[in-house]
Amino acid sequence: MKNSGLSNPGRNAIICVILVVASTVSVLWGIAEMNALGHETGATGAAIGAGLVVGIISLAMFVLSLKGMKMAQSVRRGDNRLARWIVPADRFDAFRAYNKERNALGAGYGNDYKPSRKSRPDGVEVIFTTDGVLIDGSYFPIVTTGMYRFAGVQIIPGSPASIEFGTRMTTMSNVTVIMVHQHAGVIRVPIAPTATADAEKVLAHFQKVERREIVVQPDIWRKRIRWGLIAFLVSAVVAAIGFGLEALDVEAGMLPLLMAITGVIAAIAGLILALLGWLLHLQQHRKP
Repeated sequence: MKNSGLSNPGRNAIICVILVVASTVSVLWGIAEMNALGHETGATGAAIGAGLVVGIISLAMFVLSLKGMKMAQSVRRGDNRLARWIVPADRFDAFRAYNKERNALGAGYGNDYKPSRKSRPDGVEVIFTTDGVLIDGSYFPIVTTGMYRFAGVQIIPGSPASIEFGTRMTTMSNVTVIMVHQHAGVIRVPIAPTATADAEKVLAHFQKVERREIVVQPDIWRKRIRWGLIAFLVSAVVAAIGFGLEALDVEAGMLPLLMAITGVIAAIAGLILALLGWLLHLQQHRKP
């Protein structure tokens, strides 16, 4: 399994908006139909349930897409820029062939970055920030904690030379029991002929990051803790109102039950997010 990086966040945001609108219509139709009939049916239950799930996920993805748009703009503005170079078309052609050979070495050598099939006539832009790389329009984070992280960095001689980061991606599956999987890969990026000194600078920086001599994004997990706790408090209030309406036997159709169930699920998710944020914050600042 590979991380294809962050690309086209604007297009993704539009898709998420469409899904949020569609899921909202589905939920509203389910509630209106249920009130008109005076009872729940399989169709109304499916419309409301599926609409809530799709709507919540799409809204979260929309927020992530907006964050991705801001991140791409920030990189192109030069914020936290570490190095920038342009790989000429002929060198990029040579890199594509070499990359294919190295991918074929087996598990753990597959490049998370997939080079485009045709080289741009004006070359391929590479921008390294202190915590990631933007190459040919796709952004890859290079951090030490989280579901996707790097472990090890090296410069590989060649024509062209390339800089390679070992990556680890954590996924979970739930068939009969929850299983955690670790997928090894790399981010392999070509180095322009005139960018040897810049590549050495990038190498030295990320070696320090790996040793925790430099901590990138030092507040990222604190923000996750804060948002998790806010989500927990808001969701707990929604659940409490739902349970209260149910206890008072207020005539509001399925709304109190939906508020109670959705609120409880979201509150648990908020607590889990805060807990994971706290654990990852400790890991991020711990010396290896």
